[in-house]
Amino acid sequence: MSNIILVDLMYGDSGKGRYVDYISQWAHTVVRTGGGANAGHTIIVDGKKIVLHLIPSGVLRSGVTCVLADGMVIDPEVLVQEIEMLGFSPIKLMISPHAHVVFPYHKELDASRENAVKNPIGTTKRGIGPCYESKAARSGVRIENYLDTPLGEKLRPFVRDTSRYLWNATRADKNILFEGAQGTFLDIDHGTYPYVTSSSTVAGGACTGSGLGPTCMDGVVGITKAYTTRVGNGPLPTELFDEVGEQIRKVGKEYGATTGRDRRVGWLDAAALRVACRLNGVDSLAITKLDVLNGINPIKVCIGYKVNGEHRDEMPLNLNELELAIPNYVGLAGFNCDFSKVKERRDLPAEARNYLSFIEGELYIPIEFISLGPDRNEAIGGNPF
Repeated sequence: MSNIILVDLMYGDSGKGRYVDYISQWAHTVVRTGGGANAGHTIIVDGKKIVLHLIPSGVLRSGVTCVLADGMVIDPEVLVQEIEMLGFSPIKLMISPHAHVVFPYHKELDASRENAVKNPIGTTKRGIGPCYESKAARSGVRIENYLDTPLGEKLRPFVRDTSRYLWNATRADKNILFEGAQGTFLDIDHGTYPYVTSSSTVAGGACTGSGLGPTCMDGVVGITKAYTTRVGNGPLPTELFDEVGEQIRKVGKEYGATTGRDRRVGWLDAAALRVACRLNGVDSLAITKLDVLNGINPIKVCIGYKVNGEHRDEMPLNLNELELAIPNYVGLAGFNCDFSKVKERRDLPAEARNYLSFIEGELYIPIEFISLGPDRNEAIGGNPF
């Protein structure tokens, strides 16, 4: 038995949906513990692209139960659309009665705030922040109070006590994957405030969001791209503004699955990853989009910062210091590889293996999953449970 928390180590969009789809072949249940339709998970199965915003990617694996847990904020219209879009029945889906409802006025408020200021946060305008505000103000509406509406009636068959279900599944030795929302540096407490989301996105949030205590958890997988991206405003110290950045954006198709906006692109930031691994208690790493760096030489990695003449081995989270921070880069040899022929890590060219080993050496954490392409089978990794 193993209960694993999956957490994005950067600013979101690191490929959680891609990982969940692959790893759920060994999972009994996949749980979303926070956030809402601001997520955008793109999965490609047999060449067909599927984008999900609320239902976990594990729904595409036969026999996997998907849970929308207590900590989520749910847009009923989006959820009903996803259920109907998937087009198969029965969907093994459970919805917590304690999750909160995102109403149209939440989305309108979100958009009006973003449009009214010169330096907006850069939200998805999906009403997530205002819904969490209603929840914190104790004026929100839970799913259990929404079931007598037309959309609520469509969701009623899926609503049950998800915390109790997860507890029973744990006692029955089932493999459960807990999927955190967004990314570590968008966490309301530990992120680049105020350019953050409105919920807990770190590993600890999986416990409060799911209704299971921390002693039920067995490990944390941290996921990051082989480079860095960010959508919206906020600091991105390793951001690229040159042809290399544009190449990465184009090859990696770095456009938001929820907003369609161009993602900002930068070199991998090991100094930021050190912070994220510490905050989340990461046991193992998952690296996505290694193939996107194919043909780029050299490949740079930020290993620290200089702030007012002082060396820092971790990314400062104070925005004033970040504005002054100068990244310290190490250049590594690039690689050229036919990734279609790679089945094991040892099949990668020496330069690619060196890049992965360098990351492991900087973070003192092993890489146990590597994505080599967009399709679900273009990956290296075994059963993490």
